[in-house]
Amino acid sequence: MTDKTAPEYKSRTDEPVSVPEHGAVISENRAREAVPTGRMRYVLVISMALVIVGFVALYFLLVK
Repeated sequence: MTDKTAPEYKSRTDEPVSVPEHGAVISENRAREAVPTGRMRYVLVISMALVIVGFVALYFLLVK
């Protein structure tokens, strides 16, 4: 069976994480099911700012 792991997972440290009460031993990235990136916070902030600007513009255009 071939390994279909994304390259992002392979580049990170893949030390197993043991959870004694459950007996599971998986890597930290696999347990999180994501690769940690800080860029998504900027996407959220910029998109929320654009939505607020859009609603303010609509308010002033329609309630005039």
